[in-house]
Amino acid sequence: LNDLRLKGQQDKEKETFALQLLDQLLAMGEQNESMMMLAGDLYMASGRTADARLAYSQSVASGAGGYEVWQNLMLLDIQLEAWDDALAHGEK
Repeated sequence: LNDLRLKGQQDKEKETFALQLLDQLLAMGEQNESMMMLAGDLYMASGRTADARLAYSQSVASGAGGYEVWQNLMLLDIQLEAWDDALAHGEK
């Protein structure tokens, strides 16, 4: 989905399928750091900025601390104009 988005294209059918699958996984209680990172990636690729930010925040709170997670979280903070959060996340 992200590759299509970068090319200015969309596949609503794939996006809908992926989001439905994610919803089913999350409903099963699979909300560990990896699942929330995946959720953040999928939400970000589908343009759901606030949902992506929340999922990345939950991933970080669960122990994920990889560069990509922090980078995406800060990018979303900036897009949502959450300047204080962007600064706080940048310090970590």
